[in-house]
Amino acid sequence: MILRTAQRALSQYEWTQHRFIATEAGVDEHQVAELSMWRTSPAFTDAERAALALTDALIDGRVLDEVNAVLDEHSDPKARVELTLTAAFYCAVPRLLDALCVPVEGDADERDGRGGDEVRGELRPRLLQSPLKRR
Repeated sequence: MILRTAQRALSQYEWTQHRFIATEAGVDEHQVAELSMWRTSPAFTDAERAALALTDALIDGRVLDEVNAVLDEHSDPKARVELTLTAAFYCAVPRLLDALCVPVEGDADERDGRGGDEVRGELRPRLLQSPLKRR
């Protein structure tokens, strides 16, 4: 869900930070590669698709009854609240990062010792610059 919000919002910071965390947590590389195609990719379970549908709906600003119905099939009320809070929070994060002009702290290559400062095509490059002068 977090990587999906980063992907949809084109948040380089959020993507870079959570891509590294996802790798360390053992998230399937194939799922990350297929994330933009989650609706049709066999890499995702029906429950994962329900969570991603919720995520996309929150990003779009409207959660339809159909999305809620499918989510209810795969999660109990407690899990549904947790999924909704997580997705909603991470929908706000890219806006906050942009508003505060938070720079990307380094990519996964730098963290694993390979060096390099390139964005590796996972998202379109995006500059986080402020039109205001910094003091």
